[in-house]
Amino acid sequence: MSALNKSLVCVLNAGREPAGGGVLISPRHVLSCAHVVAESLGIAHTQAEPPKGRVGVVFPLLKEPRIYAARVLYWLPTKKNSHVGSTGDIVVLELLEAVPSEADVVCLNVLESTAFAQRVVRMCGFPNKIKEGQWLTGRLAGLVQTGFVQLDNEVGRRCVTHGFSGSPVWDEETQSVIGVISFIKKLGEQPPAYVIPLNAIFQQLPELEKVEGLVIYSDEDKKMSQTEKNSINFDNTQNNYNQTPSQQNVLLYVVMAFFVLVGVMGSFYFLSQGGDKTVTNGNVTITQGDGGAVSTGTGDIHVNSTQGWKDEEAK
Repeated sequence: MSALNKSLVCVLNAGREPAGGGVLISPRHVLSCAHVVAESLGIAHTQAEPPKGRVGVVFPLLKEPRIYAARVLYWLPTKKNSHVGSTGDIVVLELLEAVPSEADVVCLNVLESTAFAQRVVRMCGFPNKIKEGQWLTGRLAGLVQTGFVQLDNEVGRRCVTHGFSGSPVWDEETQSVIGVISFIKKLGEQPPAYVIPLNAIFQQLPELEKVEGLVIYSDEDKKMSQTEKNSINFDNTQNNYNQTPSQQNVLLYVVMAFFVLVGVMGSFYFLSQGGDKTVTNGNVTITQGDGGAVSTGTGDIHVNSTQGWKDEEAK
């Protein structure tokens, strides 16, 4: 099971139906969108004060999903006018009980504003109250004026819809989460979605850095990822050079035994054709019946029967 599957959260409404998604960012904390929790609690998503009600969440892709209680720890309501570094629509929930043992914290990748373009991403949301979730793939286009990152769907494929809000956006290249989906714009048949990037989330909630248990993607992870790719390519082309001396010796013995076996089988073949054989001190001597020349050796068999050898090559 992937790290994304282990960390994916579904936020439930009062009727225990999906209100949106979320992601486990520490052993006790879930990141999502404020308007998702607002829908869950039946309050206005522009409410300035953090709501006090309890929120039900579930880890839908684990073996035995059940509902866990959580409360709002950090709250930034939606904004009418947002800009870069000030998007709003962010919530961090604190779980009131221990998460299941199969659950795992996701790695967070705080990308710079210029690093989003053309990244292939994946996400799982809960459209039409589908509790099992629905997977989509897309490609990031880049940062827009409002501070969100535009997410485009591939032409002809399903689009992000209501129910994906709060769901983590998984970067395939770095195997980490780079933000959460906030909203879509209904423009034509392929409406783009908009993502709150993690750099904007940490900028608006600096206290989030104090949360224990966060896993932040670093330059060292990037170097390690590239090193692993290079190592795989190198091993595929150089595996013969990575053998130990004992492995090389075994291979040499096998090759020698093969040629000895070929020699012995050759001797029996020529004897069956009427030749005579003499064995002296481990040397095999074969005499061709029609007067061909004779050669002796240990393990190697050489026959110089002019007509007979030519016939064998022609075959």
